[in-house]
Amino acid sequence: MEKILTILFPLFFSFMESAFANNEKVIYGKNNLIDFYQIEANRPRLKEWSRSVAAMVSKEILQKNEGYYLINTLRNVDEDLPFCLPMTPLEKTFSSQQKISDCTAFLIGPDIMATARHCVEDERICKENYWVFDYKLENPNQSFSLFIESNVYECDHIVSKEHPLLDYALIKLKKVPLNRKPLKTRLTSDGEISGSPNLLVMGFPLGHPLKLSLYSSLRETSHPQFFRFESDTFKGNSGSPIINVEKGMVEGILFSGENDFIYEEHCKKIKHCEKGSCSGEQAIKINQIPNLSRWVTPRGEVFGF
Repeated sequence: MEKILTILFPLFFSFMESAFANNEKVIYGKNNLIDFYQIEANRPRLKEWSRSVAAMVSKEILQKNEGYYLINTLRNVDEDLPFCLPMTPLEKTFSSQQKISDCTAFLIGPDIMATARHCVEDERICKENYWVFDYKLENPNQSFSLFIESNVYECDHIVSKEHPLLDYALIKLKKVPLNRKPLKTRLTSDGEISGSPNLLVMGFPLGHPLKLSLYSSLRETSHPQFFRFESDTFKGNSGSPIINVEKGMVEGILFSGENDFIYEEHCKKIKHCEKGSCSGEQAIKINQIPNLSRWVTPRGEVFGF
């Protein structure tokens, strides 16, 4: 892949080399991650958007019963090193919360979800996982033992063809999710992302319940198909929507970024970067997805009610 990019886009080689070298993320400046219950009451749109974001959870973790799905095991984290002491508040949060998911996806049509292609490399992987909505904390002490049936959906098939450069996948679900409004997306007719927009990322860092990375910032947009930005995200955020808060539309799909951690012999620390340093996070410009308008919801239309 890197050889292809060197030939096709020599001016952007360092950008893409960083993007495809890993799928990790990092904290930039002050930590701006919050849980769902920390969303301020005067920001109802954030709560509405969160209803369109789903976690990818292995079918080995969830056991289907009558009307619900029981969590029968947690994600295998035996390979994870503990956080070094003393821990930061965020490291304490990550140490105490459940981890059940692997990637993030979001609704762009009535039964169409967008995510990163490396999360679902083929249909076998897509069908080995559930897509779970409302995996989010309503209070700081909440834990999950089950999900109601109307929050859990199965992959029918991947509707997008594999792209030589773009790490994305569009997934058709077996059923239309109930009472959930697909996110508005930037289309080619909307022009290009520019300026200094307030960007928001929603996803499931390290497999934990939904978190919002507030006040993410744009750094580089000159590449025709990708943009670089700064956001407090981690592995597990792959596939997350990058939302332009002012315009209320998805600008991109997160697929790669900085390393999550600094490792010591027996423990790890979350990596911190000052604003403008490190390589930044990488996203696909969502309006560069071929035939996107075929799959997205008509503006203002709501399905599944």
